[in-house]
Formats: sequence, structure tokens, C-alpha cells
Amino acid sequence: MRIIWLGQAGFVLQSGGGALAVDPYCGQPPDGSVRLYDPIVPKGWKEVDIAVSTHDHWDHFDVQTYEEYVIPKAIAGPGSCMKRLRASALKDKTEAIPLDCGDTVDRCGFRLTAVYASHDRDSIGVLVECEGATLYFSGDTLFVPMLLMMNRFKPDIAFICINGKMGNM
Repeated sequence: MRIIWLGQAGFVLQSGGGALAVDPYCGQPPDGSVRLYDPIVPKGWKEVDIAVSTHDHWDHFDVQTYEEYVIPKAIAGPGSCMKRLRASALKDKTEAIPLDCGDTVDRCGFRLTAVYASHDRDSIGVLVECEGATLYFSGDTLFVPMLLMMNRFKPDIAFICINGKMGNM
């Protein structure tokens, strides 16, 4: 498996079965602020089989990224992301896959399991199983004792969002 960091909390995983994006963000902030650095991938860079957005904040579910940089055939995420997808121009271009806490989806050699996150109304973390490895993507979350339960999944690698503010560790 190849793991490519896109900046922020965004990653693309490539395996023999396909490609998965987790929280890709390459767009421009909608509040008029300026990105700290330009996207590290060019427009039209990669079509992925599936993308996962852990919650519906603009830096985790970014329509511009999904239209111009990391183009998904399907988008998985909690209810708030599915609502945003249905309200966007993406609704006719990509398959919607609900992925709420406790749900599991198998797609293109990736098994995705939504796990608990303490951030916003229906935020999730994601366990990704592929090619014999288990990866944990925390998404945005505060540290709460319930996160210690991730230990039972025995992740080989953990990708943790940390910035110390705005509902994050």
C-alpha cells in the first residue's frame, strides 16, 4: 500500500485493489482566509474509487477538492456529509455511501469502519483495513477516555489530528 499525505488531515491510499481518499482538502477556505501553503497536488491529480469525509466541516468535506483535485467515484461519511453531498453539484456525479459510527463498508480492497470521534454532532474516525494492515484516522476529535477503546482494534498506524484548538487534541 502507498500512503500519500495531502496536507491538513488529508491522505490518499493506493493499493492493488484501488484508491481511497480520507479527508482530502485542497480547496480555498470559504471564509476568505488564505491557505498557509498551496495544495501539493495539481488539479485533476487523482481519481479515487472512494473518499471518506469524517465530518461536514469545509476542511474535511470540500466540494472544490472533490470536483477539481481528488475526484471520487463514491463519497462515504456520516449523515451530515450525505446531506451536504445531496445539496451540492456532486450529487449527480458520485455515489453516496452513508457511514455512521459502527457502520462498515467494503470497497476496492478497503474495509472502512466508522468509529467514535468527539468533535461535532456526527463526526467519525475511520479504521481502514487493507493489505493486512489496520490504519486508524482519528478525524477531528478531542481526547476523551472513550478513544482508548481504539486500542482493541490494534491499529498498525494511527493518523491523529492535533492542533490544540477548535475541538481537536
